Amino acid sequence: MTRNDQIDGNRDLIARAAGMLSTRKMGLGIKVEALKRPIAGSDWTLGVQTKGLVRIDMFVNDRPIGPPIDVTGNTMSQTVSVPAKIRLDGHNRQGLFARYQFWLDEHGNRSDLPPAPTARSE
Repeated sequence: MTRNDQIDGNRDLIARAAGMLSTRKMGLGIKVEALKRPIAGSDWTLGVQTKGLVRIDMFVNDRPIGPPIDVTGNTMSQTVSVPAKIRLDGHNRQGLFARYQFWLDEHGNRSDLPPAPTARSE
C-alpha cells in the first residue's frame, strides 16, 4: 500500500489491478506493445496489438484524434504527442468491447489508469 492509496482512495492499488487485468490473456482485447520515440520532438509512436477487434477509436486527453482506425492483421500504430492521457476503445463486430487507458509522460513511461466506464452491459 502506498501513501497515495492511503490519502486518495486506493488510487495506486486500483491502477495496478487495472493494469494486471488489461494485460492478462483473453479471447479479445487490446495490448500496447511498444513505444518508440523519434530522434527529436515530443511525439511517440504506440504499437498496439489487438485480438478479435475490427476497429479502434483513439482518444488523447479525452479528445478523438481522428476517424476510427480499422484494424488489419491484429496490429496498428499511431503517433501521439506527450505528455498525454490515452484511451483506446476496441470494437468487435457487435460494438464496443474493450477499453484501455493510460498516462504517457514525456519520457515514455506508461502508467495505467483505472478503466473508464463502458457502454457495454452484461
